Amino acid sequence: MKIKIKDKLKFICICYIALIALTVVMNFSTYKEINGDSSFINYFGKMRAYNYRMAQLSSNIVLASDDKESLEALEVKIKEIDNMFEDLVNGNSKLDIKPIDNDSIKNNLNDVKIQWEKEFKPAYINILENGDKNSWKFIKDNVNKYVNSIDDVVVEYTLYSKGKISSAKNKSIFILGASIILSVIFGTLMIKVIMKPLIKIKDEFEVISKGEGDLRKEILYKYNDEIGELTKYFNGFIGKIREVVGTIFNSSRMLKESVASMQIINDELGRATETISVSMQNVSSGSVEQFNMIQHIMSQTEDVNSEITDVMEKIDILLIQLENSKNSSIEGKKILNKEIEELKDLVLNTKKLSNIVNELEKDSQDIQGILNIINQISSQTNLLALNASIEASRVGEHGRGFSVIAEEIRKLSDESKDSTEKIENIIKYRLGKIFNIGEYMNVILNQIITYQQDMSDVEMRFNEVTKQANEEYLEMKHIREINYNVKEEFKEINSSISKVAYIAEENSVNSQEIAASIEEQAASFEQVNNNMDSINQLSIDLNKIIGKFKI
Repeated sequence: MKIKIKDKLKFICICYIALIALTVVMNFSTYKEINGDSSFINYFGKMRAYNYRMAQLSSNIVLASDDKESLEALEVKIKEIDNMFEDLVNGNSKLDIKPIDNDSIKNNLNDVKIQWEKEFKPAYINILENGDKNSWKFIKDNVNKYVNSIDDVVVEYTLYSKGKISSAKNKSIFILGASIILSVIFGTLMIKVIMKPLIKIKDEFEVISKGEGDLRKEILYKYNDEIGELTKYFNGFIGKIREVVGTIFNSSRMLKESVASMQIINDELGRATETISVSMQNVSSGSVEQFNMIQHIMSQTEDVNSEITDVMEKIDILLIQLENSKNSSIEGKKILNKEIEELKDLVLNTKKLSNIVNELEKDSQDIQGILNIINQISSQTNLLALNASIEASRVGEHGRGFSVIAEEIRKLSDESKDSTEKIENIIKYRLGKIFNIGEYMNVILNQIITYQQDMSDVEMRFNEVTKQANEEYLEMKHIREINYNVKEEFKEINSSISKVAYIAEENSVNSQEIAASIEEQAASFEQVNNNMDSINQLSIDLNKIIGKFKI
C-alpha cells in the first residue's frame, strides 16, 4: 500500500487538531455549564440583602406610621423579590441566569419560594396596608431563619458548580495526557519513517561530494512514499553522474587535442585584429571632428532660436500696446461722437436762443412804436387840456369846474409823457443790450459751427487712426505667427541636429569602444594563448580527478 509522507503528516496533524478541537469543545462545554453560576449566586446574595432591608423597612413603618418613603420602598422590594424568584426558577437571558437543572437545588428553591409566598409576602403586605405589629413580630423573629434557608440553597449550588469545574479539570488532564502519549508515538514514527532514510541519503551525498564515491552503488528503500521516490531519483542521479563522468573523461582527452589547433588559429586572429584596430582609430578621430562641427551648428541654431524668442516677446508687448491703443481709440471715438452729438444739440439750442433774441429785438421795436403813439396821444391830450383851460377861463365862474378837470387831465398827460419817456429810455437801453446779445450770439453760433466742422475733421482723422491701428495690430499678429512658425521650424531643425549630433556622438563613442574592444580582443587573444596552456594543464588534472570515481 502506497502511503505518502504528506498523508502521514496530514494524519498526524488531523489527530493533533482533533485533540485541540476536543479540548476546546470540552472547555466551551464547561464554560457553558458554569456560565451564569456567578450570576445565580450573586442574585441570591442580592435576595438576602433585600430580606434584611425589607425587615428594616417594616420596623420603620410600624414604629413610624407616617413614613411614606419606607412604605414606597417596601412595596418596590416586594415586587423585586417576586421578579427574582421568577428569574431564578425560569431563568433570565438578559441577566445571564439559566434555569436550574439540578432537582435537589430546584426543590430547595421552590421551598424557599413557597415560604415567601405563604408567610413573608402576606406579612409584608399586612404591614403595608395597616402596619400589623403581629406580622412585623413574625418577620423579626423568622427573617434570619429564612435568610439561612436561602444560604443553604446558595451553598448547595456552589458545591454543584465546583463539581462541574472539577469534572472539566479531570477531562482536561486526561486529554493532556493523551496528547503527550500521542506526541511521543507520532514523534517515534516520524524518526523511523522519515528521518532515518533522509540521514542515509545525506551520508551517500557526503561521500559523493568528497569526490571519491563509488558511482556503482545504489540505495535500497522498501517504502513506496516520497522518500522512496527520492531514493529512486537519487539512484537515477548517480547513474546520470556516472554517464557524465564517462563523457567528461572522453571529452577531456579530445579537448587536449583541440587546444593545439586553437592556438594556431588564435595567432592568425591576433594579427588581423591589429589591422582592424588601426582603421577604427582613424574612423573614431573623424567622428569626433564631425561631432564638434554639429555641436557648433547646434549652438548657432540655439542662439537664433533665443533671438526669435526675444523678438516674439517684444512683439507680444507691442501687440498688447497696440491692443490698448486700439481700445483707447475706440473709447476716444465714442467720446468724440458723444461730444459731436452734444455740440449738435448746442448749435440747435444756440440757434433757438438767437431766434428768441431776434424776437425780443423785434418786440422791443414794436414797444418803441407803441410808446411813440402814447407820446403823441399825451401831447394831443396836453394840448386839448390847455385849450380846455383857456375856454374855461373865458366862460368865467361857470367854467371853473371844467378848468379843474382840464388841469387834472393836463397833469395826467404830463405824467404819462414822463412815464413814457422813462419807459422809452429803458426800452432803448434794453434794446441796445439785446442787440449786443444778438451780435454775440451770432459770433458764438459761427464759432460753434466752426468747432463742429473741426470736430467732424477730428472724427475723420480719428477714424483713419483707428483704421490704421487695426491694420497695424493685424499685421503685427501676422508677424508674430510668422515668427512662431519660424521658431517651430528652428525647433525641428534643432531636434534634427540633436539627433544627428547624438548619432555622431554614438558613432564616435562606438568607434572608440570598438577600437578599445579590438585592443582588448587583441589582448584577449594573447590571454587565450595563455589560457590554452592552462586548459591543457586542466585537462590533465581533470583526468586525474575523474580517475578517482569508480564507473
